[in-house]
Amino acid sequence: MGTYHRDQHHGGNYLLGNIGYLKFLGRLPITGENVYLGVWLEHGGVFEDWSDFDLESNLTMGLFSPTVIGPVYIGASYGKGDNPLFNVLIGKIF
Repeated sequence: MGTYHRDQHHGGNYLLGNIGYLKFLGRLPITGENVYLGVWLEHGGVFEDWSDFDLESNLTMGLFSPTVIGPVYIGASYGKGDNPLFNVLIGKIF
């Protein structure tokens, strides 16, 4: 869930469903590497007891490209979390 920080939620159980789409946008001018736009819709939650789970949704969008320092992702997530969250990830993303 892209709108939450790492380890923000704790529990012994979770449900998560997502669907996403990657679209090739073109090549970087200097390196010639491919650039992709990714969009994901996520729905899920973390909880201790199955009787009181609360599921939430969020939307994540960003740009991906391989670089000399590894894969790079720059994007944002919006949902019920703290606020919209901006992310920059370098290295193994998944």
